[in-house]
Amino acid sequence: MAAFTARSQQHFDEFPEVNSAFVRFNKDLSTPSIALAIKAQAPPSWTFKQGTTAADIIWSNVSISWWQQIIQTAFVYSLAAALTLGFALPVAIAGSLSQIGYLTYVVPSLRRLESLPSWALATIQGVLPLAILSLITAMVPSVLRLLANTQGLHSRQGVENYVQIYYFSFLFVQVFLTVSLLAGITTIIA
Repeated sequence: MAAFTARSQQHFDEFPEVNSAFVRFNKDLSTPSIALAIKAQAPPSWTFKQGTTAADIIWSNVSISWWQQIIQTAFVYSLAAALTLGFALPVAIAGSLSQIGYLTYVVPSLRRLESLPSWALATIQGVLPLAILSLITAMVPSVLRLLANTQGLHSRQGVENYVQIYYFSFLFVQVFLTVSLLAGITTIIA
């Protein structure tokens, strides 16, 4: 560390200026006292995050300016909303598969499904909707994590927090609202 400090002081023009800093202390007790001293004199636009390790930092996002992060956040919010609304149709189809018995009365072309053996019909109504819904809900966190990584957050903890927020919204809309409303609507129609 001393060699790096000496080199950075001698050749300060070799290091690019960025708008973030990562400071690591040898003793855990010095972190809160230094943070309080810096916060007392820091402008309000500065934010301090404690308890982050070097492995948790997303170094490619450290140099992103605040306005770039706002733009990227708005872009990610819109993509997450589009993802949530875009999966409404596949989830609705999966939910309607569980109501095949009612749908055969409404949609005449589905009446040929009544000629299937009872075990096949039970599989279509019971297993297939759950399998489709499980596949969708298992795939979405990976996509949301990719989106959150492009949001410009500085730590992986922040990325995981946003993934949880986005995923909760997705599950609330898809699993609760879409499936519940669709099951109720198909029952009422039939």
